[in-house]
Amino acid sequence: DVEGSEGAVLAGCSIPLRAVSFEFLPQNRDAGFEALAQTQRLGDYRYAFSPGESLSVPPDEEWLDRGGIVRLLEQIPSNGTTGDVYARLLVQPDL
Repeated sequence: DVEGSEGAVLAGCSIPLRAVSFEFLPQNRDAGFEALAQTQRLGDYRYAFSPGESLSVPPDEEWLDRGGIVRLLEQIPSNGTTGDVYARLLVQPDL
């Protein structure tokens, strides 16, 4: 838990991560969008949003591309529900 510094932490990554999650706070959405930009810089990811502390993960066919998750997160009002964004790499590299 890096308290809003997810983008900076991910900026330090030089290889794709197979999966990553970070907290999304609607009142600090810029930090969440920076983390999304950094994951996309690393590779082609699919995303899911888990509201609150539900830790819920949707079925495979409901994961979103970057545009889809951005649209979903933009709909959350600034005083809306926090949650976790899950990102998983679409194509797994040979590590």
